[in-house]
Amino acid sequence: MISYAELRENFVYLFGIEFALFLAVSADSLYRNDTLSAFNYFLALVWVYVVELKILRRFYIVKEKDLKKKFEVLDSEKKKGKRALALSISFLILLSSWGIIAFLTNRYGEYMRYVRSITLALPWFALVYFGWVVYLGYLKRKYVKFLMALVKKKKLVNHRNE
Repeated sequence: MISYAELRENFVYLFGIEFALFLAVSADSLYRNDTLSAFNYFLALVWVYVVELKILRRFYIVKEKDLKKKFEVLDSEKKKGKRALALSISFLILLSSWGIIAFLTNRYGEYMRYVRSITLALPWFALVYFGWVVYLGYLKRKYVKFLMALVKKKKLVNHRNE
């Protein structure tokens, strides 16, 4: 079985490879004066990093042996996930408001393309965080059932010993 430290090290190497790939494709886009594509590559890289960090945290939660610490991590990750989901949805609503977009386009005509890119990317970020919060809720219910089974088994053992 692979340890969490080794798994984290593998993810760091993967992050490095992905960052090098991002730099290569972004530099190519910037060389062709296509800054919107470079910005889209940046949004994609951030999305991939978020997904991979959630996968890494999932492995950490599963590999953690101390049940108290496991529940603390589940609760803190669930709070962070809910905050990120609410922020993503709020930001999406704000950016998709035509008044704000019209203000940005009248003032900064070129930035309308970037606002569109962010508006198209944000639902994917919200979907990742929604899936993360749902998964954490499922995992917490699973561990609560496990603890209840342990408590019930312990009560049966104590009852028989009396």
